[in-house]
This record gives sequence, structure tokens and C-alpha cells, in this order.
Amino acid sequence: GMLNFDDSVVAQRFSASEKYFNAGVFVADLAKWRQQGLSRQMGEWLSQNAERNIYQFGSQPPMNMVFYRNYQKLPDAWNRPVGTSGGGEAELKEGRRDDDAYIAAAKILHWSGNRKPWVKNEGRYPKVWHRYLPNQDALWPYTLVDGAR
Repeated sequence: GMLNFDDSVVAQRFSASEKYFNAGVFVADLAKWRQQGLSRQMGEWLSQNAERNIYQFGSQPPMNMVFYRNYQKLPDAWNRPVGTSGGGEAELKEGRRDDDAYIAAAKILHWSGNRKPWVKNEGRYPKVWHRYLPNQDALWPYTLVDGAR
């Protein structure tokens, strides 16, 4: 998992069986965020991780640690996964009719995993992505080729 339950602080404060959220699509009340000092709390977890390796996988764990058992899941249409099957979502077959309906029902498409549509020759659903950003190369100081910058 993401958290190192061999660490006594992690084992005491969190449960290995607890579900976690993917923070790739996240909505927050910024006034409450500031009032509750959430950036400071995340910074504390970042510092602790630098000292003793209490988690892995980047920004996901500190978000989940700070919001442990205190978040609401967005409705599926507002966080529609279209990434790889490694993130737990069903592997979709591009071009199938049910894929079209799945994507059409989405409010926000979330490319999770490593097959981002902006990575040439590797991304999932690049035609969908390019509808919204048809000339992405003009925005980048470099061209993405084979997943490398």
C-alpha cells in the first residue's frame, strides 16, 4: 500500500483496510482549508516522510492522511477514470460503443496511471484529449516523444 504500517505513528493513526481517494480530481473549500491549516498539516507529513519513509507514491498519501475518514467522494461523472487498469478502474477498449457512452456521460475525464493522452503513441483516448487541446505542442517548450521529455 501507500503507507508504511511498520512505522508506529502510521500504524497507530491509520488503518490498512481504510479506503483512500485519488487526489487527481479534488474539490476543496479554500476558506476551510486555510482555517484548518491543511497545507501546514500536509507539510508536516512531508517532513516526517523525508525523515523516516512513512509513505510512497508522491502527493496521494499526505492528502489521504490529512483527510483520513473526512472526505466525500465525488459523483462518478465528475471523476471519470480513463487511465490504465493499474489504478483499479476497468480497462476500456477504445472505439467500443460503450466507451463512447462512458466518456460522453463524464463531466471530468481523469487520466490516471501512466498512459496520459499527451504522451505520443502511448496515451489512452488521445482523440478525446485533442478535442479540448488540439494544438498542445504550441503550449510546450518541447515535444513529448515515447514518454520522455
